[in-house]
Amino acid sequence: MSGQLRAAAVAGVASHLLYFINGEFHIRAPKVARFYFIVFILVLVFATKGLDKSVRDAFAAACSIAGVYAGALFASMLVYRSFFHKLRKFPGPPLAKLSKFYHAYKVRGFQQCIWLHDAHKKYGDFVRTGPSEITCFNPDAIPHILGPQSKCRKSMWWEMMWPEVSMVTTRDTKMHDSRRRAWDRGFSVSGKYLHPFIQLVAHPDSSQGPRTLFIRVCGAAMYLDRIQARTPSRLHRRLWSLRLRRHGRH
Repeated sequence: MSGQLRAAAVAGVASHLLYFINGEFHIRAPKVARFYFIVFILVLVFATKGLDKSVRDAFAAACSIAGVYAGALFASMLVYRSFFHKLRKFPGPPLAKLSKFYHAYKVRGFQQCIWLHDAHKKYGDFVRTGPSEITCFNPDAIPHILGPQSKCRKSMWWEMMWPEVSMVTTRDTKMHDSRRRAWDRGFSVSGKYLHPFIQLVAHPDSSQGPRTLFIRVCGAAMYLDRIQARTPSRLHRRLWSLRLRRHGRH
């Protein structure tokens, strides 16, 4: 192996141990991809201009370096997730601890409840269903995970609609508390302003399926959160009512 390829392998392992092993990168994935694309172009230009290689040879060299780097990076990730991760002692499907793609593949037919039920029967109340994910089937854990005194943070799953953020989907506790206060006023002071919203949920149009209803309800909730986020003064409940009535007609 040439010196360039050895350096690429070391860089791949180091980038995992020093950078990717910490934090979350699902939202930053586009930026990471752009960074690596720029680095690939720079390596290609260096090989062409600095080493006097032809474009074809330079491209082959850049691909070799990128391949070795990626291979070392992913190998380091797999070894860490298998033998050194904090969740390594939790039972679960062997492939699930290596990649979340396994979970996504198993529920590709929208049968997640069935797959999780089978995993619960096989592995118990706490199942490792992803490299950094534990699925809990014990109801006694709910107050500890979701209770007001819990120190747990919502998982990355709640950011599936990013960059749209609502009171329900936000993982920021301060943002949640701020928006929750606005919702509490609407529900506690005068229920009549939220009556159209309640009717929408309780008595949906028979011509609409559950998916359509879910999207409409989430859309209304996010709209109200946007108003609260952009309005420095107190929310006017009539504005809520008008928007909710509009959602109820369409």
